[in-house]
Amino acid sequence: MANEVIVSEYGLSLPEKRLVFYCLAHIDSLKTEITQYKFSVTAVEFAMQFNLEVSTSYEQLQAIADSLTSRKLRIMDVSANDEVSYEQIVWVSRAKYFLGKGKLEINFSPELTPFLRELGKNRQYTSYKLKFAASLRTINGWKLFDLLMRFQSTGKYIASLQEFCHAMEVPDSYRKDFGQIARLINRAVDDIEKNHGLEIQWTPEKDGGRQYRTITFKFPSTKSVKKTVKEKKDVTDDDEEF
Repeated sequence: MANEVIVSEYGLSLPEKRLVFYCLAHIDSLKTEITQYKFSVTAVEFAMQFNLEVSTSYEQLQAIADSLTSRKLRIMDVSANDEVSYEQIVWVSRAKYFLGKGKLEINFSPELTPFLRELGKNRQYTSYKLKFAASLRTINGWKLFDLLMRFQSTGKYIASLQEFCHAMEVPDSYRKDFGQIARLINRAVDDIEKNHGLEIQWTPEKDGGRQYRTITFKFPSTKSVKKTVKEKKDVTDDDEEF
């Protein structure tokens, strides 16, 4: 189940994605009696976790309260006879922001409980991503980092261009123009290399004709590199991706 959630389209902004992974890192998967996950976070906690000024954190938490209840998670499913279907579930059923206190309470949708519990079981994985992705400043930088870390043991990711665009939630208007896709990748790679320190090489390959069909990413595996994070304080986020 968890793999289906991971490969689906998140559809979240950078602050929303930060909040979701913050909550995932605090899930106690051993409490199997829980039917709905509920979390609260303060502006101070959010600022400390993601190297933000508290004033910025206040603004982001209030914006999340206004937007997260409308965000949907798309979960893909492929049957034994290759029939493809998907379902859409809202991320949270409730968001309450306390004006003047900088505090946000959210209730994840009950339908997501089994998926979130499975993700929460890998505490080392979610904590690792939370720690190192905290330095990233663009949503596409986070998406690419998230994607590559699924292949961290080998340090190599190969996919068709179509699969890559789906995983990165590239708009349809971009998918027909490889130049646009390349610029998106370069900005994401620059974010990761500058703010995380992970060196990435990527190469597109044609199908024998003029069209690019596959893409390969190479980066140091977890077995061969010691990760370091550059400490930053309130570096401006860049959400202007498309």
